[in-house]
Amino acid sequence: MVPIDKNKEHGDWAALDHWLEDSGRRKHSADWVASLYAGAPSPASAAPTQRPRRPKTALLSLFAMATLAYEMYYFIEVEIAIASLRRVIVFIALK
Repeated sequence: MVPIDKNKEHGDWAALDHWLEDSGRRKHSADWVASLYAGAPSPASAAPTQRPRRPKTALLSLFAMATLAYEMYYFIEVEIAIASLRRVIVFIALK
């Protein structure tokens, strides 16, 4: 055993060190360890029996087509708005 001096700066660390040493020396029977795991489900029985979910390709492709249609509509509208301007002013930098 290690004597613990509470007046020292690291007295709490010495107590922790002492407790860890004592807990490392303890021996547990195999029956006690088995009793800890007796109520726990095994990993094989905890696995789901259903197939993993896959993304619905029909819904995903429908969403992609709707997004593409909206983008085309938006960019065509912008092009028409630019083309309908009466005049286009272009600034040229002179040296």
